[in-house]
Amino acid sequence: MKVITVMYFDRRLIFTIDLPVLFKTLFDAFPDFEMRFAEMNEEYKSLCSELQQLGIVAIKKRVIIFEGSNRREDLEDLVIQLGMK
Repeated sequence: MKVITVMYFDRRLIFTIDLPVLFKTLFDAFPDFEMRFAEMNEEYKSLCSELQQLGIVAIKKRVIIFEGSNRREDLEDLVIQLGMK
């Protein structure tokens, strides 16, 4: 069984993701998996955000998906693309 970790920027931003799309995407990619959620540490937060003018932080990635220790940017992009309304 594969272990899928969904790292989120913060609790507020996880709810801006279309969660049914996230679950469907993961079920389509992995018929049998264990899912874990974890808040990003400061290292990942700095990779997923950018400081703009006037001290405003722009979030580039709200979630990061790992299959074991391998990052799955293809699934991250698919979740965002399919979840856009």
